[in-house]
Amino acid sequence: MKKLFYFWVSVITIGISACIPNKPKSNLDFALDLEDKEIQQAFEAGYNQSRDSLLSYFHHNNPTVRYIAVNAFASWRDTTIIDSIAPLLKDIDENVRIGAAYSLGQQKSIKAEHYLTQAFVKFDSLNNNQLFNATILESLGKCGDIETLKLIAGVKSYLPSDSILVTGQTRALYQFALRNLSVPEGTNTCLRIIRQSSYSIESRLYASNYLTKVKGIDLKNQIDSLIHIYNNERNLDIRKALSAAISKTKTEKTFNFIQNELAKSSDQAIRYILINNLNSFSYAEADTIAFQYLQDNNFLIARSAANYLIDNGNPEDSKKYMDYYFNPTTNKAAHIELLAAANKHTPYTFSVTKSTINDILKDSLLKVSDIYRKTDIIRALSNDVTNFVFIRSVTEKAPDKVMQVTGLECFGNILSNPYFPKVYKSNFIPYKRLIFSYLIDGILSKDVGLVSTAAMVLRDPVLNLKTFYPSDSIFRIAMRKQKLPENVEAYNELSKTISYWSGQPYRPAPNKGFRMMDWAVLNNITDSTTCEIHTSKGVIKIELLPTTAPMTVANWVELLKRNYFNGKAFHRVVPNFVIQNGCNRGDGFGALNYTIRSEYSHIYYDRPGMVGMASAGPDTESAQFFITSSATPHLDGRYTIFARVISGQDVVNKINRGDKILKINIK
Repeated sequence: MKKLFYFWVSVITIGISACIPNKPKSNLDFALDLEDKEIQQAFEAGYNQSRDSLLSYFHHNNPTVRYIAVNAFASWRDTTIIDSIAPLLKDIDENVRIGAAYSLGQQKSIKAEHYLTQAFVKFDSLNNNQLFNATILESLGKCGDIETLKLIAGVKSYLPSDSILVTGQTRALYQFALRNLSVPEGTNTCLRIIRQSSYSIESRLYASNYLTKVKGIDLKNQIDSLIHIYNNERNLDIRKALSAAISKTKTEKTFNFIQNELAKSSDQAIRYILINNLNSFSYAEADTIAFQYLQDNNFLIARSAANYLIDNGNPEDSKKYMDYYFNPTTNKAAHIELLAAANKHTPYTFSVTKSTINDILKDSLLKVSDIYRKTDIIRALSNDVTNFVFIRSVTEKAPDKVMQVTGLECFGNILSNPYFPKVYKSNFIPYKRLIFSYLIDGILSKDVGLVSTAAMVLRDPVLNLKTFYPSDSIFRIAMRKQKLPENVEAYNELSKTISYWSGQPYRPAPNKGFRMMDWAVLNNITDSTTCEIHTSKGVIKIELLPTTAPMTVANWVELLKRNYFNGKAFHRVVPNFVIQNGCNRGDGFGALNYTIRSEYSHIYYDRPGMVGMASAGPDTESAQFFITSSATPHLDGRYTIFARVISGQDVVNKINRGDKILKINIK
């Protein structure tokens, strides 16, 4: 209680004293020479997770070296180091103090809470510690308990001019929300900050995103206010978050808001959010909107409307789905999804109709050239359980790995279909066993995508597949065949399945070493170095951040100089989220014969155009990367950022699944 009282007094006092005019530092600011041998050695110690070396660097006379050493632990969760990091919260250099505070938060351990609350600078009349204090608040959001949340949520003394502290407060509340911790005071604080445009964009961005992530709150009484704010807001990312928060709340006013904005909004990203949030409403309430927007000119909107029918439709309207398929005003880009809806909801006893649907889908499979659209057809076919043999025949030895993987994925859909036992009756168990054998073939294939997908399906508790093979021996055999580190994803998925099968704790893949990049690769590469990514939709220009993530940048530069990315498809495109490239298989499971370490640091996914490394968990990065199409703050501190878009964000937003990188030029 004493530490909480001290912290409470501190945050109140700092809010009052910070009102004295003096512009505080808003970001880390120090010279970082990547050609300096000591700087390189400090980075290497962090990259190799050399604990003893890093601890020795904590006492280095160069504050930059101290910062690099303590920041290394932001990428490496080791709660035994907390006591050693804590003294750096009192370092004479603010950058080091900030690095220590950030790394303590990244440990996500309650053990760090006491050190952070004690380090909060109580009196800061000259605004020399605002960024440090803000980082402490954010870090407490990652590790603090409910009592600390109440204290941070209850602070009302911060003024709009205290922009850095307010951003720290909203980041803290957002991090608490990601941990499913919230209190009414926190929601009220975020609502208050959102309402006042005098607060910084950053603080209002995190406050509005808080409303999209927090669970267990009722915003029904706030809808009028939120709609008013939305209508007057100019920042697109805040508008996106507000539209998501409004549309996930089930009220008549919300429904009218969705209808009106779908009809009049010129921003396709917001329309996409709204059409997807129709899922907040029942089919009886929202089916008319879904049917209406099957005709939308934007294929993403039309497909999302059809996806609503897949997820929420009913047998009574299954004929209507086919009527819309044949309707010439329906956007043809949604045809496959409409067939999927019809296939899912048409009763199995309507054999003639089902046969017609399946024939159209199978014919489309022959005509469509886009491999990713072919996988959509396979998924649509999997909504009829009688197609499992056909799906096996066209995917088992398909030339494209993405088709093979989709086939195994669809067996999970078929096995979970309530019609499966009704259709096959006495043959239900034999056919279920047959599909089980297909999945085991995937487990034994040594192919990273097939192994991973089969492992995920097999451990689905709804399917109850353990009865066919109670022993976990076959998974252990498959695990021993995985070549590390490139098959780390398959290894880990097998380990999760073994855990489910045996009840033993999950054990991730052992550390097989990480590739240390040659510093010479970074010669002449600075934080102002740019690359032009030429795609089939245009050019995206990015600025590299070697001082933030040197090993990641070196890896990426080396790959582009080898023309690795040329011809690679954007295999994953999630509107309003990311576009992803770098997979050498096209299915998202591709990797090189090495991995690199995660490099997390004090930089945020608080705007579109952040370029990060895709991973299957910490320290599993290789060649796949993504570019964000919106602010995505839930990725903060979880995915390495190594570049940012400086022009061509409109091209990012135009990229569709299957579009390709033609070449990348480094400037």
